[in-house]
Amino acid sequence: MFSKLSRRARSSGAPPVAGPGPAPAGGPFAGMTAGAFPALVPGRAPVVLPPDPLEQLERLALLHQHGALTDDEFRQQKTKLLDEL
Repeated sequence: MFSKLSRRARSSGAPPVAGPGPAPAGGPFAGMTAGAFPALVPGRAPVVLPPDPLEQLERLALLHQHGALTDDEFRQQKTKLLDEL
């Protein structure tokens, strides 16, 4: 199947399309290195921040507004979150 496609593409006269490979130097992602992503550097543990209670409360409120949580579930989760502070 791929050989038929390759022959058809070559005979169509269309310019070849570059396949996967290294990004060209000076492109839009030039300068992006492993140092830009410290959590991905081998030998380093990723930094995990504790969840922000305000963000968690806002998320619970959104779930409640959209009907994903009942009134009782929302109250229980909110109480649990506030008790952990």
